[in-house]
Amino acid sequence: MALLVPWSVAAVLLGVVVALAFLARTRGVLRDEMVRAEERARIARDMHDTLAAGLSRISLFASALQVNAGESAEKVANSAAQIRAAAHEALDELKSIVGVLRGTVGGRDRVGHQGIDAVPELTQSARAAGLHCTLTTDLAPGDVGTLAGHVCFRVVQEALTNAQKYAHDQVVAVVVRGAPECGIRVDVRNALSAEPSRFDVGSRTGLQGLTEQAREVGGTLEAGPVGDGFVVSCWVPWSG
Repeated sequence: MALLVPWSVAAVLLGVVVALAFLARTRGVLRDEMVRAEERARIARDMHDTLAAGLSRISLFASALQVNAGESAEKVANSAAQIRAAAHEALDELKSIVGVLRGTVGGRDRVGHQGIDAVPELTQSARAAGLHCTLTTDLAPGDVGTLAGHVCFRVVQEALTNAQKYAHDQVVAVVVRGAPECGIRVDVRNALSAEPSRFDVGSRTGLQGLTEQAREVGGTLEAGPVGDGFVVSCWVPWSG
């Protein structure tokens, strides 16, 4: 009987160790599944936002081409070139996202993963499409976080696309300021248009998705009418 006690204790301890190991493994598997589910949701949202933004730009350029059909051949060719460039950009971005899904492209190596340095290109593209747009930047030296920079890029992109739809006859002011100690603030403002829009009022899913992205990196986003204008304001941490 005395010999059975050590064996019983050893068996109990072994059972506890096995149970704890199984529990730890189960938790690890569940944690990995949650991470993969979150990544799939993020990629799906990126695909939606990319496709929506790309199609919106193509639609805008096509509308400009239709309106300016009687203009000079140079203007018509410029509009056609903008449509082609917007389509290629959207396709490249979608290809890179599919590459992430297939595991052939790293999440941070995506071709279309634009950052805050690409904001001037957005304003130039908006001007080329006929939008009156100004850009003011005041950024301290240093590297902005990859995700934070991408959120800033997407905020400006979405705001300019919406302005082209609903306030194409107004001046749009884009202001980007930031420093490591205070984060990055992006403000896009325009007066409300007196002219009827050629587009139906959207569902604002783009702004809703951007609000979620800003929140994920520890930031905030607000958008809506302010006085006689419309303002999109976003803040994200510098290293987000």
